[in-house]
Amino acid sequence: MFSIIADFQQSGLTRIAFCEQKNIAVAKFYYWQNKLREHTSDTPNGFIRLTPGKGQRSTDYLTPIVMQYPIGVSLQLPAGTPIATLRTF
Repeated sequence: MFSIIADFQQSGLTRIAFCEQKNIAVAKFYYWQNKLREHTSDTPNGFIRLTPGKGQRSTDYLTPIVMQYPIGVSLQLPAGTPIATLRTF
């Protein structure tokens, strides 16, 4: 599928026209296009693992976690908020 996506990028066609020409479901095409992005990205899923530097402990980071959304909403959570809670937001 990655080679088909490369063909699309060189085709000059819209996704819909390309998918119709190749007899591929548009949803399937988007799925594989996202997989290609994940495969070629240095930061899988857009997340970066943060680890303490030398001589620092993870408890040294008591700064609150701030999540800013594109619509202008900002959410501040206390440091040490469980990851399962963060995922809900």
